[in-house]
Amino acid sequence: MLGTVVLTPPGSVVVGAAELARRLTVSFFDACYLQAARDLGVQFLTADQAFYRQVGAQPDVIWLGDYR
Repeated sequence: MLGTVVLTPPGSVVVGAAELARRLTVSFFDACYLQAARDLGVQFLTADQAFYRQVGAQPDVIWLGDYR
C-alpha cells in the first residue's frame, strides 16, 4: 500500500473510535487512528509509549521498536 491513499468512511471511524476510547481508556484522537487501521484491515504501528502501554495487549498493535 506504499504510496497509495485509501479512504475510510469517517462515520465508521468515529463510531468505532468512541467505543475503543471507552473500552481501552485512550483518547478519542488515538482511538481514531487505531479504528481506521482496523477498518482497513492492517496492523497499527506506534512509537507513542504511553499509548502502547495502554493498548499493547491488542493483537493488531505493534510497537515501533519491535517492527522488523
